Amino acid sequence: MDTSAVFTDEIKRSLGPKECENLEYLCSHSQLIAKFLLNYPGIIDYLYNNLNSERSVVSVLKSNVDLLNYAGRESDFLKSLRIMRMREYLLIAYKDLIEKTGVKDITANISSFASAALEAAYKKSYKDLTRLYGIPLTESNKECAFCIIGLGKLGGWELNFSSDVDIMFVYETEKGSTAGGSKGSLENHVFFVKLAEKIKYYISENTEDGIVYRVDLRLRPDGDKGAIALPLRSYELYYESYGQSWERMMLLKSLPVAGNLELGTRFFEVVKPFVFKKSIDYKLIDELSRIKSKINERVKYKKDHMNVKLGKGGIREIEFIIQVLQILNYSKYPNVYRRNSLEAIHVLNEYNLLGKDEADSLSESYIFLRKLEHMAQIEKGLQTHRVPINSQEFDKFLERSGYTDKEDFLKDYNHYTGSVNRIFNDILKENEVNPVSIVFDEEMGDEDIAEYLESIGIKDAQECAGILAKIVSGRKSRPRSASETQILARLLSMVINEVKTTQNPVNTLGYFEKFFSTNNTIHFFFDIFCEMPKILSKITTIFSISPYLSNIIIKNSNILDYIYDPKNPFYKENELFETLYKSIKNVEDDEEYEYDIIRKKHQELLFNISYAYINKDINVIQFNRSLSKLAKATVKLAFIREEGRLSKRFGRPKNSEEEDCGYTVIGMGKLGSEEMSLGTDLDMIVLYEDDGETSSSNNISNKVYYSKLVQKVISFLSTITVFGQLYKIDMRLRPSGASGTLVTSLASFEDYQKRKAMTWEKQAMLRGSAFYYTKNSLKEHFEDVKKDVLFRTAISNDEVREIYDMRKRIEKEKGIPLSKNNIKAGYGGIIDIEFAVQMLQLVYGCKYEELRQTSTHNVLHALKSSGILKGRDYYALHNSYLFYRNLENLIRAYQNTSASRLPRDRDVLEHISLFFGFKDSGGEKLMKEYETVRKTVRAAFNRIFDKYL
Repeated sequence: MDTSAVFTDEIKRSLGPKECENLEYLCSHSQLIAKFLLNYPGIIDYLYNNLNSERSVVSVLKSNVDLLNYAGRESDFLKSLRIMRMREYLLIAYKDLIEKTGVKDITANISSFASAALEAAYKKSYKDLTRLYGIPLTESNKECAFCIIGLGKLGGWELNFSSDVDIMFVYETEKGSTAGGSKGSLENHVFFVKLAEKIKYYISENTEDGIVYRVDLRLRPDGDKGAIALPLRSYELYYESYGQSWERMMLLKSLPVAGNLELGTRFFEVVKPFVFKKSIDYKLIDELSRIKSKINERVKYKKDHMNVKLGKGGIREIEFIIQVLQILNYSKYPNVYRRNSLEAIHVLNEYNLLGKDEADSLSESYIFLRKLEHMAQIEKGLQTHRVPINSQEFDKFLERSGYTDKEDFLKDYNHYTGSVNRIFNDILKENEVNPVSIVFDEEMGDEDIAEYLESIGIKDAQECAGILAKIVSGRKSRPRSASETQILARLLSMVINEVKTTQNPVNTLGYFEKFFSTNNTIHFFFDIFCEMPKILSKITTIFSISPYLSNIIIKNSNILDYIYDPKNPFYKENELFETLYKSIKNVEDDEEYEYDIIRKKHQELLFNISYAYINKDINVIQFNRSLSKLAKATVKLAFIREEGRLSKRFGRPKNSEEEDCGYTVIGMGKLGSEEMSLGTDLDMIVLYEDDGETSSSNNISNKVYYSKLVQKVISFLSTITVFGQLYKIDMRLRPSGASGTLVTSLASFEDYQKRKAMTWEKQAMLRGSAFYYTKNSLKEHFEDVKKDVLFRTAISNDEVREIYDMRKRIEKEKGIPLSKNNIKAGYGGIIDIEFAVQMLQLVYGCKYEELRQTSTHNVLHALKSSGILKGRDYYALHNSYLFYRNLENLIRAYQNTSASRLPRDRDVLEHISLFFGFKDSGGEKLMKEYETVRKTVRAAFNRIFDKYL
């Protein structure tokens, strides 16, 4: 960086050659300092005015009083804090690089500045907030105290140039409120949360002058999900009930650094019983051994092996040695406790808990490694702990570290880290550790976790690492407890072992993340998966191939029972109705709960049927028939439920003879033909027996009554809850379509069909089936009308032409270009088969009664047995029909969409192809098969229609 603009002739004259040389050296080794001087050259005066002064918290604040006292506005204060940082960092860097001040003093100077900055931010924030809301008071009307607790390197008074500041905010008591100000009064908790947020803002907000520090609040109770500020009693209760071993070690370095320091002292007295046990706790020793094992696992998978903090024999191992010896020996030797690492090593030696050689080795290694850490960070001000051995800047790094030769440096590096690691290995017997525990290690970045995942054979490891991080953290509304975290580590070990065998681990892990975050009972799942590992294997398979079924599992944990013990999927319609009815039979006056219960039970039945199909326990025709029975049973329940409620309000519908008026529900489309696939809408029309009124003083016409009934049923079936919806309803096939009334009398329906029905409406009516009716005569009447309209005589050649032209129009609108790969409306798609079959039904149905069935599949068999379709055309349509129906369901199951296009995702195509038996390059083979099928179908379609046009 060019710093010539800093060293003007005037500055050179005022400083003299030696000082200019020193500053130029400083700038050549630190872009951070050079940038400060370029932007604010006036801070050079501050350097020489304070070079020989002590850098305590008080002296730092006193030296910068000119900045802080005149920063009334928020923007001015933000700038003042950042200039204060530049001043102090220039001073500290000069002492470090030019005067060669020792590591302990340098870290203390940086820590003093950090504490001073927090104190300044606290005073400014407190002053502004009390002006708005008044002073916070306890119940005894005394000012409620507040303190900032420093942790980690700040608590040990050993910060380096680019450390985060790890802090917690504590206040005296939540009982009380502020005295009131220009904006009224606040409860103490609300006030102190605002205060903490403001302090964090002043310190960490990134302005044009950068930040003061990155503020890390994740060490507080419940981490990111916990309250930003807590009363003293809450800290006490948390650590008594939920405190973990790592928190015990973390609190060893807790130090009041700003605010009411007396409250900070009380804080440590409150947590001390948690940090230091009165006697040796073997469970604690076991946990410490596990932490040691985690440190070794971390080193194993850390990418940057020359990491002075986390690498082998690094600073973290020294800190662990100190913390273990303090925790285990405090009850016998309370004086061994020191927050600062170098002081602690010295005292541990005094009590013979470390031998002199060990203590000397640890002290020398600590100073060496911390020096390297400073030298790495001072260059650009980045938070790095890596030796930049492969960087172009390595030579300068060596120079400021006191080396001229790389080999000499490496020799010393290996000597010091090797010494530390030997002592570290002797501290505690290492427990066997679950490798997955590194996922829970906050020191491990996504890249490190990704390296671990790659090492065990998981694809797309970087994305998987991010998903695992979400699983570990849990939900903001409910942080994971210590025991839950331990169980989760073991559970994830099992999950990862299964996931690594899948083709798409990203999607698979993504569904596990949703599964674990939706369901609170981690212990429950762990017990199940341990006792019945096959369930986990089956769930993994589903999560890897079927988004549709995966979402059902995520929403409803009862599904696990159907995975472990699948039920017979060949349900009878009345059996399905009874199962659904019983699920809500005893639910009273809670419609929302009832909606959830029926949807959960419906999901279970739907899953059981679908799971049998995916496993090829039933074929596609059986699958579609079972889905259709489930839909009919659900619709029947909806009508019975809503009719019971509606009749209480309006009475029963009557005809002109004062007899009960009945109605029937006609299934249309796939519902009527019992060919429903996954995600199919329900096509229905509702016919009522006769006009009239209901039998109540609050009477309405039958037409209005049945319209209300249908509206209620649609709402019951299609309302979306947390468990989804039962079905989407489509009533557009009723007479006059969407513009017609929701319900139609039988007489009007008959009249419309006989006088106005168009050819396409006759095609639709071929699949119409009365599946729910309150009187047998209504079903018989509908069947008579259908027979009279569709099968009295054969359709004319003109009507055949209409069907053909309609097919071409649909293809043009929805199926072109061919690249859309629309299996329904496209060239040679399902509609080709359906229109060819429907045309033959309308031509020959008057002669052959077996052609009057609603199912396309059954009619194809009837066309063959009657001799109308010969072998070539029959097999072309029949086999292609089965292929398409399978494809349609698999697209839904494997892509979670009812779209009629072939998926473009190669993984989805590969999964679908496996169902058809294609293996190597299955996706390509599936596409070739599809091309063959649609050509075969179109050829048959053309041959069939050519005979009648």
